[in-house]
Amino acid sequence: MPRTTINKNGGVTAARAAPATQAPPAEEVPTPLPQSQPSMQDGRQDSGLDVAREERIRRAAYEAYVLRGEGPGDAVQDWLQAEAEVDARKG
Repeated sequence: MPRTTINKNGGVTAARAAPATQAPPAEEVPTPLPQSQPSMQDGRQDSGLDVAREERIRRAAYEAYVLRGEGPGDAVQDWLQAEAEVDARKG
């Protein structure tokens, strides 16, 4: 129902509704590359070794998530820890 006000001359006016605002656009989330295709970095294709390393890191980070009970945590920390583990096994 519109709000009405009485102006100083005794007249009645209806307040206009504020214009509807549009919701801001949702953030676009980048679509991950399919795992079967090598990723691109600096305009060059990663070697098969880099892709295999990334897959090992991905699996180790996922394992950390599962061991945590698939609950909230720090995905970046999981990734960094998995990266350190994979690199330690390599050397």
